[in-house]
Amino acid sequence: MKALAAKISLWVLASLLTLAPLSALGQTSPRKSKKPPKTTIITPMDDEDTAEQAKKSMAPPESASGPVFSFHAAALAMFPIAVGAQGAVRIGSRLMFYLQGGVVPDPFVSSADSIAQSIGAYDSETGDLVRTLLPGSTYIEVGGRYAVGNYRRWYLEGGIGALRGQSQSTGKDVLEVLLGRTLPGASGNTQIPIEGEVTAFKLGFGYTSQWKGRWFWDLSLAVLHPISSTTTMDIPGLSGGALEQAIVNELDSYMADVYAGLYLPALTLAVRY
Repeated sequence: MKALAAKISLWVLASLLTLAPLSALGQTSPRKSKKPPKTTIITPMDDEDTAEQAKKSMAPPESASGPVFSFHAAALAMFPIAVGAQGAVRIGSRLMFYLQGGVVPDPFVSSADSIAQSIGAYDSETGDLVRTLLPGSTYIEVGGRYAVGNYRRWYLEGGIGALRGQSQSTGKDVLEVLLGRTLPGASGNTQIPIEGEVTAFKLGFGYTSQWKGRWFWDLSLAVLHPISSTTTMDIPGLSGGALEQAIVNELDSYMADVYAGLYLPALTLAVRY
């Protein structure tokens, strides 16, 4: 009997030892798993949009859209040619046509004469005629310009200008030196009225920038080259006869030769609205 009781006790003890680990295993809390890192999936559409945004960020800014046609008025100084005003019409964002005109101040004539003589365009005797003929003369020009580059700030320009002057105080002695001959008529200090007109071609480039609101300023450098000229005069005592006409033609030919070798630089500053 004691042996049976001992066997039962061993069996119960073995059962308890077997169930204890299983019970502890059931009570253990599960381990928390780490969440995977958040990822962003880039679809082909997202990649295309990103590339387009980068392309726009690298591109230069475009000018503000506006009307196809716009009109402008400007005050300008074209040194050493004239000071005056300009009217212009812009077509689109690159093309502009203008009409400008003004008068030639005396200081401009002196500067132009100094430049022309320094580059060997003519001698001092011709300069005497220029300084009496051009002050107060009128200048008119028609032309156009084309903006280049992504920012449309630089531009090329070209035009045709006409300069017309008149002098009542050209001495007969000055003309005799120019023509290399003695002119018939009164004494050497006689004043001979002379009129001259020069047509010149202009080619240059410039830079424009917006100032405030609708205000702009333009700065350009160009070269003017005369392509035709006409010079006339009225010699006292000859009354428009054949002799006077021959002398006039001689002077006209002389001045045409002078202008043919003249390339005059011109710097223009304009304030435009």
